Amino acid sequence: DILRLRSHAPLDGPSPGKCAQFHHAQVLSVEPVISSEVWSTYQGAVYKLRSKHRQYGVQVKPVPLAEELKLHLLDSALNEGYYFHGTDAESARRIQQFGFDERFSKGIYGDGVYFTPDACKALQYSKPAADGSRILILARVLVGDPFLTENTLSGTRHPPPRDPLEPGLLHDSVIARPGPSAGAPGDHQHHTEVVMFNGAQTYPAYIMRVGLRNG
Repeated sequence: DILRLRSHAPLDGPSPGKCAQFHHAQVLSVEPVISSEVWSTYQGAVYKLRSKHRQYGVQVKPVPLAEELKLHLLDSALNEGYYFHGTDAESARRIQQFGFDERFSKGIYGDGVYFTPDACKALQYSKPAADGSRILILARVLVGDPFLTENTLSGTRHPPPRDPLEPGLLHDSVIARPGPSAGAPGDHQHHTEVVMFNGAQTYPAYIMRVGLRNG
């Protein structure tokens, strides 16, 4: 079960953490997204990233990805992987038709679209429907050459430059990893979050309807 494998276990003690409520989440339905227009845009981003890396000699370091998220054939040279995105049913329908749009998103690590390998984190961003179910999108994401941040980047609209001497050459994304993070709640980041500032580098592959059960 991908939700169980990609969720944190509840913490012991009186404060079990926000993930505890999703410990018994289960997939109710899965709908594959088939959109030639959005897929074509995504393939265009693949070509542009490859060309950029080749032109500027960008050496992409591998980003670790859990085995259960290595669905289908992925381009490891571009750190392509599957990641979760939590949302509501109305937004999911829009994303399904038009793809992810970074202009509608913002957060403490920049004004981009947020993804995570942790289902329990993505479910925190989802909004329950009248029946209590929630929506997760399992997206195909071109992480590329990421900037690994150790502090918040609120208000940032693009990844930092790779080299201060060449400010026009930017990283392809931002990753916040678990650990100390200046500006985060409690100055600590509990989950991995991937921030994409170009929606074309993402493809909403599956729409998952998730329910919560007791015990």
